Amino acid sequence: VLVMMGSMGYGNMQAIMEEVDSVEESYEIAVVCGNNKEAKEQIDGMQFRHTVHNFGFIDNVNVLMDAAECIVTKPGGLSVSESLAKGLPMILVDPIPGQEDRNVEFLINHGVAMIATKTYPLGDALAQLFGDDQRRAEICQAIDRIAKPNAAKTVGDFIIAQWG
Repeated sequence: VLVMMGSMGYGNMQAIMEEVDSVEESYEIAVVCGNNKEAKEQIDGMQFRHTVHNFGFIDNVNVLMDAAECIVTKPGGLSVSESLAKGLPMILVDPIPGQEDRNVEFLINHGVAMIATKTYPLGDALAQLFGDDQRRAEICQAIDRIAKPNAAKTVGDFIIAQWG
């Protein structure tokens, strides 16, 4: 499970980590705290039942995404687009009002993500994702339908063809 809350490590990452760690399923957790040094130090000091790999700011998120089976993230534009390009099921937490709310609506309505809320806790979402192979497969199929992993190349090719 990859836990990533943007470059600033937004949100209560300690509480998020406690919930991710609460699930009985066997998995390792990679957490990226971004520039939030305080969150990294707090997580370093926590005790976990799962193996946790705690990172600060990194420039190889793609490697962690390749290794992950799902991502727990706030629905920022870069995290969402990278996750879609990697075919990575998302569990969304703590959207910032505005654009991230609209991202949540889009992702949920297209069946490519789940959202953790006060009434549907993160631990329950993770347990469902890992405990229901058919649900996970449906999410991955939905991602395949809407993902545009080569979008930059497609746009570049279009520009060159038009104004080359």
